Amino acid sequence: MGRLTATTTTPGSASTATPKTPITTNATAVSPPPNASAATTAATAAPPRPLVAVTGFQSVNYPTHFIRHRGGLGYIEELSGTEKDTADSSFHVRPGLVGAPGSISFESASFPNQFLRHQNYEIKLHAKETNDLYLNDASFRQVNGLCGLPRTVSFESVNYPGHFIRHQGFRLYIHRADGSDLFNQDASFMTLNRSVSLSTPTPIVEAQQAESYSFQSFNYQTHFMRHKGGMGYIDPVTTALDKQDSTFILRPGLVGGNCISFESVNYPNHFFRHQNYEIKLHSRESAPLYLNDASFRKVPGLCGATGTVSFESVNYPGHYIRHCGFRLYIHQNDYSDLFMKDASFYVFKGGRMVQGF
Repeated sequence: MGRLTATTTTPGSASTATPKTPITTNATAVSPPPNASAATTAATAAPPRPLVAVTGFQSVNYPTHFIRHRGGLGYIEELSGTEKDTADSSFHVRPGLVGAPGSISFESASFPNQFLRHQNYEIKLHAKETNDLYLNDASFRQVNGLCGLPRTVSFESVNYPGHFIRHQGFRLYIHRADGSDLFNQDASFMTLNRSVSLSTPTPIVEAQQAESYSFQSFNYQTHFMRHKGGMGYIDPVTTALDKQDSTFILRPGLVGGNCISFESVNYPNHFFRHQNYEIKLHSRESAPLYLNDASFRKVPGLCGATGTVSFESVNYPGHYIRHCGFRLYIHQNDYSDLFMKDASFYVFKGGRMVQGF
C-alpha cells in the first residue's frame, strides 16, 4: 500500500505520516484506476496557471466516483471533467492538525485553509479553527484498506477510534466498522496523484462591492441567518467568519419572476436552497429543481412587526423560511404565534436596519 505523505504549507518543507511511497508532483496514480483520465484536468487557459500537486481519492466499489466537497458537505461523485469538479475533489494531505503521530488532515485545494472534518458523524468542509474539538475532528489515521485489496487505504477518525470515513447514499460519514463486506468496501479508497491548475478564489472584498444584507431573527435578536458546514442556521455573530457567513447578496430569483435568491458573500455562486425542507448552501446548478429551490418571495413579516420580512418558497407556496432549534427550514405556515415569529426577520445593510425593504 502506498502511504500518503502529509506536506506542510511552507514551500519546500515536508512532514511525513510514516511514508512508504511519497506523493510526487507529476500526475501518476499510486493505484492507477482504469478511468483515471476522467479525474484529470487539462490546462487550457491562456496564459496557463501554475500546476499544483494534489491528491484525489477514488472509491473502491464505485470506481467512477471520487471524494469531493460540495456545498460544504462530503460526497463521492462522478467527475464531469470541469475544472471545478477536479478542484473540489482534490486535496492537500497535511500533517494531522491535532498533532497525533502518523495522522493526516485533508485541506481543500479549491478552498485553502478549509479541511474535511466530521460533525454529527457527517463529513463536512469547514474553515480551520484552533479549538481542540475541530483539530481532533479534522484528523485521521491512514490504515491499509479495509477491503483487503492492495494499494487501497482507509481513514480512521482520531477521536472516534474504530470509526472510518465511508460513503453511504453517496454522502460521506464516519461510521463504526461493522466488519461487513459492504462497509469494508465503502470505507476503502485508492489514491491518485494529480497536477491541477487552480483558479484563484474570488476575493471576499469583490463580492462585497455588490449590495449585501444580513437577516436578524425577530424573536432571537442576537441571532442572524448564516451558513455553517453547508447548512442554514441562526447564530450569534461574534467573529469575522461569523459576519461573513451571515452576509448575503440578494440576487434576482434564479428561477425568474418576482422573487429573490440568497448568494453567499464568502462562497460566491453558492446559494441558499431548500432540500428535504432543510435550508442548505449549495453551489449554483442549472437544473430547474435547483433554480426553484433557491428562489423565494419576499413578503411582509408574518409576525406583523414593522420592518420585518418573511421569505416564502416559490415552489412550495405557503412554506416559509423559519428557524427551529436554531436550524433553518422551510415549513408550512400553521398560523401559530411561534411560527410567525420564527419566520420573521429584520434586514440589516452595512450594520444598519433597513426600513421599507
